[in-house]
Amino acid sequence: MYSYEPTYAIPFYGLGVAYYYNKDLYEELGLEIPETWDDFMHNCQVIQDAGTNPIAMMLMKSDALTWLNWYIMTGMYANYYLADENINPNRDVVVHDREITRAVKKGYFDCTTGFDNEAFNRYLDKVEQLSRYCEGAASLDEAGAKAQFLAGKAAHIMSGSWDLKAFSENQNFEVGTFALPKFTKEDSPYAGSNFKVSSAQVLGITNSEKASQEEIDAAIDFMKFFTSPDIYQIFIEATQQVPVVNGVAVDGSLDVFLSGENEPLSIFLKDGDSPNGIKSITIAVMSGKDYDRQELAEGLQASIDAFANSIIRKEHISAENDYDIGEIPVQGTFVPMEPE
Repeated sequence: MYSYEPTYAIPFYGLGVAYYYNKDLYEELGLEIPETWDDFMHNCQVIQDAGTNPIAMMLMKSDALTWLNWYIMTGMYANYYLADENINPNRDVVVHDREITRAVKKGYFDCTTGFDNEAFNRYLDKVEQLSRYCEGAASLDEAGAKAQFLAGKAAHIMSGSWDLKAFSENQNFEVGTFALPKFTKEDSPYAGSNFKVSSAQVLGITNSEKASQEEIDAAIDFMKFFTSPDIYQIFIEATQQVPVVNGVAVDGSLDVFLSGENEPLSIFLKDGDSPNGIKSITIAVMSGKDYDRQELAEGLQASIDAFANSIIRKEHISAENDYDIGEIPVQGTFVPMEPE
């Protein structure tokens, strides 16, 4: 992309994840919006007893597996891992690839034993509990899950802010949204805030030899025009996306997508797409297959170790230079949150 001064791209709109739900069904069953995980599980049981699938789970969608892992691990264990100087030496708000590489190679992180194994098993507990309320998840991709939800055959679906406009136009029932229910000290002594998605879609100008200066200038003018508050307001109202321009008013329907305060905790997601990675593990658990937890933990640790080896090769780091963790850019400062 072209870079003009320090700017090479501009944010287009933000992203967030929440639960969409069937407001008509909630009213019929006398349910309230769940604040905690236990509240949500209670609602799911009531809905299931009434004959409706509680959750349309996109088990065949890789991103949905990422969101689920972020949701559970960030909400239950960000306070622990971000405060651990062996895992997060610079005490910022994310665990960098080099930091997890160092932790694995120095024996500070091992999900086959100790606290890391306990955290892994609690993750499996939550996935097992959730799976009871995700009928047919093993065969549902994104399109199938959304069709099930919008047809009124499932009461909830976890999805992103990008679906708000399309879902709100559903004619079968009124669609509502609520923030991902929080974990409490009953779930984990380290429970804290849910994750937030701090990335955004961007607009940029590609570096093309075929583009004339006149075309480049026109593209820059358009980007300035588009992100002016008045014009951007029209875009946000029409698309119901999460705004990234100051001075733009939005209605409360977007608040639920912005409720988390922690960056996603991705420790268990390293090499998550491998056959032994956390995504494959989550699919196996939610599909109701028989499995041995310790075997899963050993496979997961092997996949994370393979990820660490790939980072060592890619970034030319080693134990001799302490994996160059001193060169990692610091992203904010971690502030622990008390569990509820």
